[in-house]
Amino acid sequence: VLQSRIPTKKQVFINPNNVDSTMSYPFLWRTLTERKQPWSRKFLNTEFMKWEQKRIKDAQNWYYEFQKATIGSSLSDIYFYVLPSNLTSSKKAAIAAQGCNYVALSAIKDCLQIPMLLLLSKDISLPPENSFIRINAPKKNVIIDSLNKAEYVMKSDNFEVMPQESVYLDVPYEKKSVEKFIREYLHSDEIIAQSVQPIFSSAPPSELKPGGVSLSAFVEKHPFSDELIRTWKFMQPPEFSDITFEWPKLVLGKKEMCETGTQVILSRKTHQVGNFFSGFSASSYRPLYNELIKKNRFLGEYSIAASLNTRGRNT
Repeated sequence: VLQSRIPTKKQVFINPNNVDSTMSYPFLWRTLTERKQPWSRKFLNTEFMKWEQKRIKDAQNWYYEFQKATIGSSLSDIYFYVLPSNLTSSKKAAIAAQGCNYVALSAIKDCLQIPMLLLLSKDISLPPENSFIRINAPKKNVIIDSLNKAEYVMKSDNFEVMPQESVYLDVPYEKKSVEKFIREYLHSDEIIAQSVQPIFSSAPPSELKPGGVSLSAFVEKHPFSDELIRTWKFMQPPEFSDITFEWPKLVLGKKEMCETGTQVILSRKTHQVGNFFSGFSASSYRPLYNELIKKNRFLGEYSIAASLNTRGRNT
């Protein structure tokens, strides 16, 4: 599933040397706003991708239900991201007095949206940080610290860690968008455009073969090749490639304080998903050989796009 927007003509190719110290990285949502960090975004309809808008709207609708509910009443199931967090000592004591541990939640993980606390019994293992979870039948609860400050929270021991790529389900997208992109910006030949499409749409594994599609081509060494591969990575959801790790600050994230006094870390750190796209340029077969080994060991769909310059030409 591709993200809901492709770059404009001016933004088709990415030069990593142009990325400045303010972390103005060129992810797809940057085509929607002048803000440089994902956690600085504010306007739902103009600064967020379609899948993010859906996540936030779903969480908002659930939160309206939460606000109207009485303490102890059951609520409908809801999806949230688990964020690294820290609380004041008085709030931690109030949670411990109820025999619980806690995790901090947000509708999306790189911009604070609908922040919440989830209480879990102490004998329940906590979900991993930065994971995407489904909370089943939570109940409204309240904690009151030693300063008599009250905070409404939810409580549930029943949760599931979901595949991170599941956030892209049920989000409207344009069919054959990659093929159209290739024909409009790179090459008008229909057959060439159609041959590139499968490395994005991929293919599920079978009993005899691993999943994914591999595409390699012999090309002359040129910056265009590297830029094309990089652009293809940006056309994938960030969980599907290694592109995020080219911006360490983005993975480390930013500390932010909620109105309730909970400190969280917002980041684009991801967990491995069932789909992966590897794209690279190489002057020998060895990198491609290594990637094919990884593909055969991968439990899911592992697609490869490689441009090979094995003739030693530098033009």
